[in-house]
Amino acid sequence: MSGARWALIVLLVGGFAVAAWLFLAGGETPASGGGDPHKNWANTDCRSCHQAVWDEWEASWHHLAYVDPLYKKLTNNYADTSCDDCHIPRNIPEVGFGPRTFARVSDKKSGINCLSCHFDGNRIVAAKDNPSAPCMPRGDTQLSSEMSCIGCHNQHKLHEEWRATPYFKQGIGCIDCHMETVERHRDGKVIQGKHHGFVSSRLRDPNARLGVDVTVTGPADPDGASGTLAVSITNARIGHNFPSDSRFKAVDLITTFFDAGGAALAEPRVERFHNPLRQATDQTNTQIPHGVTRRFDYPVPADAVRARVDLLYRIMKTDPDGDAHRLFRRDVQW
Repeated sequence: MSGARWALIVLLVGGFAVAAWLFLAGGETPASGGGDPHKNWANTDCRSCHQAVWDEWEASWHHLAYVDPLYKKLTNNYADTSCDDCHIPRNIPEVGFGPRTFARVSDKKSGINCLSCHFDGNRIVAAKDNPSAPCMPRGDTQLSSEMSCIGCHNQHKLHEEWRATPYFKQGIGCIDCHMETVERHRDGKVIQGKHHGFVSSRLRDPNARLGVDVTVTGPADPDGASGTLAVSITNARIGHNFPSDSRFKAVDLITTFFDAGGAALAEPRVERFHNPLRQATDQTNTQIPHGVTRRFDYPVPADAVRARVDLLYRIMKTDPDGDAHRLFRRDVQW
């Protein structure tokens, strides 16, 4: 074979290799829609114009999706890559809104970054067209709908759970609850935007809304029954099961009886709500769907004079009480 032909083959193979690397890298391909058609968009390019949004994202679990010590532990120091598709996703607008994306190979430390949701491999994507912006984003209404979320957050049927609630019929979706509306100030104008901190159960905000109602009725209460403590929990305002998504998490409803001296009587009564791990075939899914109430009636021990009811959220089912997030506590005396 002639030298010229070999050179042509090498050139073609090299070109395909470079193109393949750029495709898998995610967020490093030329953007023809920006102010500079030859610009290679990087996640950090967004910061200069969107500092407030950047700060919100930087403090979010989306940013920490890959470097989170818990994720590192659960993946055996990143040896297990089966969850990388959603923790370092390829740009969703590029892969397509809805189906599961796949993992990128570059800039892993930034987790789910700006380009993951706002870059289609060719142009920056926003909810609306904005040709006057430096990055000249094209508009796509799917970005502000549940379609931008379900590729990753439907791995454990979260999307189906939401569709079974009244919120689906009312047009209230993921973004309405998890990205609150905030005011942005730009060029002397006040505009409405969405908070990119992505409110979730892992944010231990004491002012966060509790989406479930817990009711405790003692034997001395007007609606109480003699010798019985009634505890109920209702998924009243959450647009999916409680708890949801990850199979590693759990919520425990713990009831403890005490005597007049303050000593606990017997072991606490514990009701666990969770979606069991796939290998735990002997366990039952006890998540609480939206609108459902679970009630538990406990006989009051003879020497008990009060009870304490706690609702503890555990990121890991094995987390000790001290590491759990207490969602609710009530003491009842009689």
